[in-house]
Amino acid sequence: MMDAPSQFFFGLERRNNQKKIIHCLRSDDGSSFTKAPEIHRYTTQFYKELFKTELVEDPELAPSFLSDLPHLEASSNSQLDAD
Repeated sequence: MMDAPSQFFFGLERRNNQKKIIHCLRSDDGSSFTKAPEIHRYTTQFYKELFKTELVEDPELAPSFLSDLPHLEASSNSQLDAD
């Protein structure tokens, strides 16, 4: 009888899972996102902006800055560019 699942343990598991979910995000301008598609869209855009490529401002410095870097294969590069 003690090993049988109980309502208490189901409640604990439900609360533990709720802690792992993002329920609301607030943007820089103060607007809130509470629906899952909005949260997904905002986080995707946030990380795209965070990790976007920043071009070197002086074109003469670019070759010296970018020389001798390792290169990815085209298939690996396309996987990394995907959402």
